[in-house]
Amino acid sequence: MAVKFRVMPRKNLQDLTAPQKYYATLKSSGTVNIKEMIEDIREFTSLSEPDILSVISALRMEIQKAITQGKSIRWDNFGSFTITLSSEGCDKEEDVTAERIKKTVIHFRAGEDLANTLKNLKYQKEK
Repeated sequence: MAVKFRVMPRKNLQDLTAPQKYYATLKSSGTVNIKEMIEDIREFTSLSEPDILSVISALRMEIQKAITQGKSIRWDNFGSFTITLSSEGCDKEEDVTAERIKKTVIHFRAGEDLANTLKNLKYQKEK
């Protein structure tokens, strides 16, 4: 199955007098919820729905625990989760405090197996 895209015009925000250009943008084919994924997982494992839900719940709690400890999470070829933060800039080192931290974000970086999936995608222009 192909990933669908549509064509969208965009202006050059650095030069508003420049002619607009056209770009490919992803056309979502929908979403998959956890219940649907569990059904698919049940097809190729011997686990029941409660077993799968239990593992997913425990995994979520372990991810939260690692993040609250400031740890990165690396799952072999699946990928890694890391936290980054942004803070207010200060003129003096001693003025940088926890109160200056404005935002913390969880980043996911795909591992080799997942990233290779992108290399094999097929694309189809939406009509």
